[in-house]
Amino acid sequence: MRLRKLKLKNFRGYRNSTEIIIDESMTGIVGRNDFGKSTLLEALAIFF
Repeated sequence: MRLRKLKLKNFRGYRNSTEIIIDESMTGIVGRNDFGKSTLLEALAIFF
């Protein structure tokens, strides 16, 4: 199974609908502190 996009709404800090398209060349999640990187990984762990 290949993940192509991740859509979050009303999950932790993501109040509005947020959609992240995952390109085949994507190998990591990078961002500033308190930007939601851990929340994205937690959502993946809960729903998969």
